[in-house]
Amino acid sequence: MRILNRFLLAAAAFAAAVACASVEEVLPIGQKLPAGPGDNAPVTFSASVGITSKTAIDDERKVSWATGDKITVFDSQGRSEEFVVEKDCDSYSFTSTGIIGKGPYYAVAGYGQEVPSFDKDTKRIGIVRPSATADGSFGEADLVASMTSGTSFTFRHVFALLKMSIGSDDITSLTFSAEGITASTGTQIGFESNGAIDAEYNYGGNEISVEGITGPGTYYIAVNPGTYDSGVTIYLKKGPVRMKVSSDKAFTASVNGIVNFGTLDDGTSGPQMTEVNAFMDGIALGVYSYDAVNDVVSSIYQYCAGSDQFAVSDTEFRLQNLAEGHMAGVTLPSDAVVGNSYPVDIKLYGIDGYSDGKYEKVLVARKTENGKIWLLEEDGTLGFIIHTR
Repeated sequence: MRILNRFLLAAAAFAAAVACASVEEVLPIGQKLPAGPGDNAPVTFSASVGITSKTAIDDERKVSWATGDKITVFDSQGRSEEFVVEKDCDSYSFTSTGIIGKGPYYAVAGYGQEVPSFDKDTKRIGIVRPSATADGSFGEADLVASMTSGTSFTFRHVFALLKMSIGSDDITSLTFSAEGITASTGTQIGFESNGAIDAEYNYGGNEISVEGITGPGTYYIAVNPGTYDSGVTIYLKKGPVRMKVSSDKAFTASVNGIVNFGTLDDGTSGPQMTEVNAFMDGIALGVYSYDAVNDVVSSIYQYCAGSDQFAVSDTEFRLQNLAEGHMAGVTLPSDAVVGNSYPVDIKLYGIDGYSDGKYEKVLVARKTENGKIWLLEEDGTLGFIIHTR
């Protein structure tokens, strides 16, 4: 399906008569339609998308099917057939091959490579979604389902959709994190008497990732509908660096809507991303050694309230313990812009692994928060968490 419903579905071995328009076949009197590979008479279905279920992508949503879209239909006993659209069209019809029998009939589309199941007792379609991984395409995200007592399906959306764009060309993956956003056991899709979706959602998962990103683009993920009071964190992998942007503001995701989180890391208009690593997860003032390859941080001299003192002047941050003879100082950068490099003078006395004296270093500002700045040595392992003036 194009931008609205790109259902990626593989053809059933005996998919007979999939087309964009119904074709009435007139037979001589007394002649019966062939039963096909099954024991039941063929059934011709029509499929459409419910008007009330439309959502908007960039203020436009086209309802249409595309070549390769697939749909699975179950009969009342759980027998199923899978069909493929052979040609782009706005509406289509398809004919069973005798495998499925009497209705009511239940259908699902947009399930990607998953294999949907059906419980004939509860009359629910089972789908492993929202899953912890996605390909980011709209077609995979926009899963739809329908039931009919006749032969005409009107599909409705099952999950809420999140939209986000990547602005830079060196992002390789993104991860969206919010409490209960995905399922740990899948979703059971049921239907009300009027055909509306009555799904049993599982809220056991907290993250969903899109891997294999190769450049700028727009990505969609299916999520459980609901209000997420704890907010959201979005992680991006940029080369060897993992970055994040967080918000504690609640947001609501509805089945018939798309929540747009905008463009991430385009270097200009997107939200400011901060690097995620063991060093920047720290909060205590002090001097540290950081192994970026293994993401391991070790404390060299960490501030301890009650025994250590720190001071900030116009030009220097100093941390010391006079009783034990420890002192660490660093000249302050003129500003605190994340990503900027600063030549500084460092003073270390009574610090294990370092001779007493002054060192000239180039430190990179990696994070600023709550009056603190996280500085890491350029092409080195030395790190400082200090207060700014």
